[in-house]
Amino acid sequence: MELRGAASSKGSPDTRSILTSTMAKISTGTSSPRKSSFLQLQSIPPPLRPLVRAYLLGYASAVLPRLLTLVLQHLSNRERKTPNYALPERDENTFLESAKHVLKTGLDPCRFPTFCAALVGGATLLQAPLNKIITRAATNLGSVAKLRLSRFLATFVSAWFSLKLLQSKKPTLRRRAGSSTTRYVDPATGKKLAGRTVDLTLFAATQAIDVIVGELWARHKGRRLAAQKWTKVEAFISQMTDPVSFVASCALIMWAWFYAPDNLPRAYNKWITSAAHVDIRLIEALRRCRTRELSYEKETGQAHLLGTMCTDHSLPYEWGDPCKTIPFPCDIVHMGRGPSCEYHAWRRFWLSWKWSMYTYLPLALALQLRKPNRDSLRTALLSAARSSAFLGTYITLFYYGVCLGRTRIGPHLLGKDVACRQKIDGGYCVGVGCFLCGWSVLIETANRRKDMALFVAPRAMATLLPRQYKMEVQWRETLAFALSTAVVFTCARENPRRVRGMLGGILGLAMKEIEQSESVTPVEYVGYNPFPVNNFIYKVALSSPATKEHFTRAGHQTCAVLPPLTGESTVIVRLSNPTSMGMNNTNRVENEVCAMAVAREAMASVKGGRYNSIVPRVYAWKSTRMMAGDAPEQGFGWIVMEYMEGEVLDMLFADMKWDEKKRVIGEIACIFAAFQKAKLPQRVELHGGMTVRDGDIVSGQPTMHKGEPSGYVGLWKARIDHALEQADESTLINGWKGGVRERIEKFKNYKLGVLIHNGEVDSTLLGLVHNDFTINNMLYNPQTKRITALLDFDWSSVTHPAHEFFTSFHDVHGRVDEASEKLRKAIFSGDFGNHPDEDEDQEAWKLAKTWDDALKQHGGKRPCDFKGIELLQGLWNFVYSICPFELGSKVMLFRRSKKESEAAKARVEGQISKMLSGWGV
Repeated sequence: MELRGAASSKGSPDTRSILTSTMAKISTGTSSPRKSSFLQLQSIPPPLRPLVRAYLLGYASAVLPRLLTLVLQHLSNRERKTPNYALPERDENTFLESAKHVLKTGLDPCRFPTFCAALVGGATLLQAPLNKIITRAATNLGSVAKLRLSRFLATFVSAWFSLKLLQSKKPTLRRRAGSSTTRYVDPATGKKLAGRTVDLTLFAATQAIDVIVGELWARHKGRRLAAQKWTKVEAFISQMTDPVSFVASCALIMWAWFYAPDNLPRAYNKWITSAAHVDIRLIEALRRCRTRELSYEKETGQAHLLGTMCTDHSLPYEWGDPCKTIPFPCDIVHMGRGPSCEYHAWRRFWLSWKWSMYTYLPLALALQLRKPNRDSLRTALLSAARSSAFLGTYITLFYYGVCLGRTRIGPHLLGKDVACRQKIDGGYCVGVGCFLCGWSVLIETANRRKDMALFVAPRAMATLLPRQYKMEVQWRETLAFALSTAVVFTCARENPRRVRGMLGGILGLAMKEIEQSESVTPVEYVGYNPFPVNNFIYKVALSSPATKEHFTRAGHQTCAVLPPLTGESTVIVRLSNPTSMGMNNTNRVENEVCAMAVAREAMASVKGGRYNSIVPRVYAWKSTRMMAGDAPEQGFGWIVMEYMEGEVLDMLFADMKWDEKKRVIGEIACIFAAFQKAKLPQRVELHGGMTVRDGDIVSGQPTMHKGEPSGYVGLWKARIDHALEQADESTLINGWKGGVRERIEKFKNYKLGVLIHNGEVDSTLLGLVHNDFTINNMLYNPQTKRITALLDFDWSSVTHPAHEFFTSFHDVHGRVDEASEKLRKAIFSGDFGNHPDEDEDQEAWKLAKTWDDALKQHGGKRPCDFKGIELLQGLWNFVYSICPFELGSKVMLFRRSKKESEAAKARVEGQISKMLSGWGV
């Protein structure tokens, strides 16, 4: 996988200005506008649209749920049999008055809609003046730092004052006498207490922590991947972070629900109680066990609590008396459903699943109505059933955990005497249930786990903090909210994907069209990367569709394709970074667009036309031309291409079930088999790359190393020369002078050609090689379960087809450099008949065999079909060893001590010497 991103490395020009210059070359003219939606607010000036849109979204979120509840209550009341003395007109008037009140209170300037408008509006409108002040005051800061600082400060100021606005809201007449008001009054002094906005502040703080930790972890992962040190343990940590966060949060929430319900938001506490469907006397009894108000073998007057419950459930009254029955039988916990804890768990699951379906199924059906298709009903049913299974399992694990703590495990570990029984019922059994219930999240999909973890985290934090506090320290909460919101909003403007969960989508909708550059979204963003990225990639949403006239103003370009007649409203722009490591920029852009054109033609040959559009269309391009004195935007090469729908397959593949993985591998094999059969243009006859000359595609220099196109032996010589040139630039390697340099030169000049000839390598084979044919460069539609795009032809070359297996397919274990010797031999031979040993990676073996079988089935060339491929793999490793990344990268050398670097150099030199000796040099 190549390094890609949208963050300029140190010393690099601001790619945003380069992108603006690039897109200015494609005039959008006066084409017919796109079909607008209500929230696009075309009649409102663009600077005010985020403010108005935020107000409308805030009003809808505040009013619609209350109106829906009111309507449902009204319909429910009408269905009931009305007594003769009731007046229907009065009920109707009450309903209308309540509806008017709900609509009116939403317009209160101190309520949530105004808060949303002030927050988003302030964050957008204050940015420009603050940016001017910062530009004048902080002349030493770069343009990106100034932009970030202005965004941060604008959001901080608006968040501070918008929360103050919300905190200033006075209780309505309807609630002044209620507990919602007295809750925020100190009973001792009668003074007003703060804390009504704590939940909102904790929500912002949780999102900010998620953004910061996520960014730091992404940077760590980027460094580890670049150093090829990313481990399975780290991958496991990435995969389990959201589930573990959910488990920890749920444990705190359920513990608070049991023993400190006032620490939870009232509506949330009420919902948990409703979902638990438990006799509250049982909960109260366990609470009193914890406070010792109810003690075994002591008469504390508590027998009536569970005694009456036993009577109601047709159980002996004595079972509820702590003086007579130690401990309380689990029959009481099961609420009369028998003594079996397992049967009670099953009944709990079934009842909870049924109860949940009443909620989840209507929601799932409503979501499917947005874009209905023939699979909508099945999708809605499966989604609702899965979510209901999650909630059913959650409730079941909690209650079964209590049973495990009370009867199945707890007494065997802690003891069966009265004191131990008191401890178990005083908290240990509840603690087991609290710990177990959250693991039900593993039933949900990875995306849902993320949303659910972010949903419960602020509620869990609320259990650890006071919900009321003195007004004198309210500024601390306001400061925490302002800082957290500033972090989230700044990130949302620069890297929207980093803001996870529902909030990311809402912010993207609310803050759309903040400024013209906000229609530009970085793709494959890397927030921090110590290595120069290969390409800066952006998704650009145009204000109006770009048509044929816009892309052909300077004439038709070779390899460019005309857009649809209706034009393109969204395109991808790739800026080739000329400072990327080891890249040959001579005809880099030309090579990529030529490879894409050849690949598109090859995909058209697949039966049924399934992959006609899998390779993006190129609409316009410009060569990389770095001349002395040129402005940065003049030197960057760029490609404007079709925007492809779908999700990166690499992000989905690991979570797929085996049947789906097998089908996806078969589809990849079908695509690659067609790719192998790509017909090269008539004037492409040499090994290397491709370029454009006189309107034709011809042989040219490759991207991955320098050197003119040549025969096959010449290609290998050019690769060795390029590697030696890089080794000369390394202060550590120093070109292997005084070491194996002379032997390398001797091998290149005298032994290389003979070795290839004697190895029976067919040097006449010539084909298009992608060089990064991996699932990271494919898009996938989870609904249709089809690959929708094959991307990134930056490394493509024209050479021996066997080279594809040296750099591609590592994700399906189809590359020939597998660590396992047995698996490597199986790939080379095509014989997977012998089952792997127990110490082998079973998953890797299974994937490799499936890939080999699929390739054979679709008529593709496998490694075993190429004579001398093991020799070529050895040559590939030899060339890489001349200047490996760990010795040639300044960043990697900086991270190691001098002693470690010298040891690594000696090890690599020994490997080179051994290979040369094996070839008789």
